[in-house]
Amino acid sequence: MTMRIYTTFLLILAVQVASAQVSGKVTDESGSPVPFATVVLLIAADSAMAGGAMTAADGSYRVEGVRAGTFVQRISSVGYKTWTSSVLTWTDDNGNVSANINVNLGVQVLHPDTQQLGEVQVNAKRQLIENRTDGVVINVENSVMTKGSTALQLLERSPGVKIDLQNNTMELNGKNGVMVMLNNKLIRMPVEQLVSFLQGMSANDIVKIELLTTPPSGFDAEGSAGLINIVTRKPSKLGTTGSIVLSGGAGYKEKAMIGINLNRVKDKTTLYGSYTFSRDRSSNYFYAIGSELEPMLGGYAASEFMSRATAAQNSHNALAGLDLQLSQKTKAGISGNFNSSVSAIRMHNDGHYLVENDSVYTLTAESNSKNKWSSIIANGYIEHQLSDHRTINVDLDFLHYDNDYPTEASNSFLSSTGRQAGANDTLFSPLSKAISRTAINVGVAKADHKHTLNNDWKFMTGIKGTFTQTTGRSAISNLVEGSYVTRPASINNMRMHEQVAAVYASLEGQVDASLHFTGGLRYEYSDTQIEDAVTSETTANRRLSKLFPSLTISKELNSKTRLNFSYSKRISRPTYRDLTSFVTPNGPTSVNTGNPLLKPTITQSVNLGFQYSGYNFSVLLSRDEYPIARNQIVYTEDKTQMAVSPQNLTFQNNLTFQTSIPIHIGNWWDMTYTAVGGWRKFSLNYTPVPATRTYFAYTGQIMQTFRLPAALAIEISGYYNSNGYNGSRKTVGFGVLNAGIKKDFNKGGTLQLAFTDIFRSGAIKSYFGKLTEEAFDLRTQVAFHPESSIYHTVRLTYSKTFGVSVKPNQRKGNTGSQSERDRIEN
Repeated sequence: MTMRIYTTFLLILAVQVASAQVSGKVTDESGSPVPFATVVLLIAADSAMAGGAMTAADGSYRVEGVRAGTFVQRISSVGYKTWTSSVLTWTDDNGNVSANINVNLGVQVLHPDTQQLGEVQVNAKRQLIENRTDGVVINVENSVMTKGSTALQLLERSPGVKIDLQNNTMELNGKNGVMVMLNNKLIRMPVEQLVSFLQGMSANDIVKIELLTTPPSGFDAEGSAGLINIVTRKPSKLGTTGSIVLSGGAGYKEKAMIGINLNRVKDKTTLYGSYTFSRDRSSNYFYAIGSELEPMLGGYAASEFMSRATAAQNSHNALAGLDLQLSQKTKAGISGNFNSSVSAIRMHNDGHYLVENDSVYTLTAESNSKNKWSSIIANGYIEHQLSDHRTINVDLDFLHYDNDYPTEASNSFLSSTGRQAGANDTLFSPLSKAISRTAINVGVAKADHKHTLNNDWKFMTGIKGTFTQTTGRSAISNLVEGSYVTRPASINNMRMHEQVAAVYASLEGQVDASLHFTGGLRYEYSDTQIEDAVTSETTANRRLSKLFPSLTISKELNSKTRLNFSYSKRISRPTYRDLTSFVTPNGPTSVNTGNPLLKPTITQSVNLGFQYSGYNFSVLLSRDEYPIARNQIVYTEDKTQMAVSPQNLTFQNNLTFQTSIPIHIGNWWDMTYTAVGGWRKFSLNYTPVPATRTYFAYTGQIMQTFRLPAALAIEISGYYNSNGYNGSRKTVGFGVLNAGIKKDFNKGGTLQLAFTDIFRSGAIKSYFGKLTEEAFDLRTQVAFHPESSIYHTVRLTYSKTFGVSVKPNQRKGNTGSQSERDRIEN
């Protein structure tokens, strides 16, 4: 019944009345639409204006009521060179454009307003933040702080994005369940490895970051909070071009990065490749103080705990690709990406426990681990134009990830009299060894069909199949009476098979000159099975079939004002690590584990946006059923230890307001202010006492850019996150201020000096036991100090581009794995 209603709705909106018009589309050099460009038709004889329009969010435009004659078309937009056509002529028998004549002028490409001085120097730029019907775009290449930064640092500075490095969580507009994409492909890896990957990824070639809160049906429905798409610069000019980046810095210890990019475009062939190496020696610590019930120590205990960690990470990232124009109607290409990172981590822990029976215990622990991560991503595509109005695209992807994470630890847990806490068993052993090995293989096949119905409307359909196999093995061995013993409860040998089949259809077009419509339906069926790799016993068997509708309407009120409305339904499935009942130690009194009973999160969102000139305002209303909160405190099955595991909340409602305000003081000073905030309400029942909470939370960003003489530019940026909650854990607000200075040497390249967290204010404080009673009556305050809050962190970066070229015709599109690489979180 639901399918019938939506299908009827789409067919009704597809019916339209033909009208006389001149239409087309405006894009930039990468093929991205240019919204709010001015399109005018001038009478060739005297340059008088015959008609005009403003481009919509997708770059399309339509000029109506134009009389027959001879014209010149002119298109202009801030940051681009004005485009002027040759003389255009069309007539009918009566000398007028009739209701049955539609003139489509095709796609016009605007080029940046640049000056060629051996290398490209941009004199005019797009706004830092742009609002779209499906989300927000941050043009990070316009920021002084981009050069020398990492992709993770760019995300931390993006409006509405909050990253917790201590617990490896990521939020968008106050919600978990965020999927991260790189060039429209999901980065399908565990969260802690995703963070490592983004830390080792140079931001120098990142053009923009798209925060998609209501993505259309062509994207996978995965990601209840939305999608974050990181878009990098693509080869787009005939000839040989490239760039080189050298970066060095210091915080706790040295930081370095070297990257090279080479592109060759000739005739019908595009060849591109890049390599980046980065090294980062970092340090952090957290301090916790509180009280809890400690059955193994004999009662309630006041505790104080300090953990210090140092890490040395080396990362390699290589990319190569080839695009071919096989014929006038057929394009094809292959690409491959290799990433490898090794982190040597050393951790020292000190703990003190004052038990109610007046016993005092001291914990001292050391651990050394080496986290090795590698990935290989291969893609092949073919795109064929069946006719002037129909195009088919087929993509095949293969993804392989491998993680090896061995750890060795020693600890001493003694009373004030020198007596060992507990018994000489595996929980209180002085020496332990842990292994953790995960391999993930993903295959993706996707086919899309696009049918242009007429000048105003196009219909798109697609099918997609995703096949995932994950194997994981982990175990903890403890030294007991001279021999290493492995507790059965600490052994995990799991295998996961998952198949996701999807089919979608969408209709997009202009209802009239000012009203743009996009509506779609996506159906997904998933089958997930997790079993013991040794015994073949099934521990989780989940089948889910859902229909995910999406709708976007954009109404242009006048040349400066636009209203946007969007609706979407999305899902966040539990990950492999979420569902498996693995056990890794936090110490004698607590463990990390999974939760096989987790349910998927279903989210429905409605977004209403208002744009006036460069100012953006929006309201987002959403409801999550069973949102997943990670790193929550519960009892182990035998209630002898705390378990840190993911849990389902009952629901979460969000009413979120978002605004972006650019202020242009003059040619030397620009400011941009953004704010995201609103009311949130959630309920949970996995704690000993259920709880419901309504609160107000917000994030705010500010960026100021000063352009000085002698080709100097200074940027000051910062953000503040207010108090909030992750499940039952309360977090305290904090803010960070950054600064950078850049010098352009024209043919000599660019030099940039950047300072991160100038006032070292980025420590994150959180509380357990503030909202409700926790397991073991835990009441604790934790303060996590990332490296930049301990040491002054500075980077010096030199970059240079080279090559002279012109723009060719080039493919731009999604590949089959665009939505397949983020859900296998840790």
